[in-house]
Amino acid sequence: MREARDPSSLEGRVALLPGASGGIGEACAAELARRGARVAISSRKPEGLAEAQRRLESLHPGRVMAVAAHAGRLVGVEQLVETVMGQWGRID
Repeated sequence: MREARDPSSLEGRVALLPGASGGIGEACAAELARRGARVAISSRKPEGLAEAQRRLESLHPGRVMAVAAHAGRLVGVEQLVETVMGQWGRID
């Protein structure tokens, strides 16, 4: 008999969250990582982003990547996607 999979598990998934250097975005990133996803957080403000990554990594080691990029600009989105795909090979 196969073991039932936890429907709330995100193990093996990759999430991308722009604007996640604090507040609701960071809280969403924390929840996704808690459920097992690898999470790429992004912000155009590198200083806040680095702090958010440290906080998240302390709770979920190896599950968080930070990319400074402006998601409101095409070049920023392209950089963000290329970085995540290069590191983790997928975005779910």
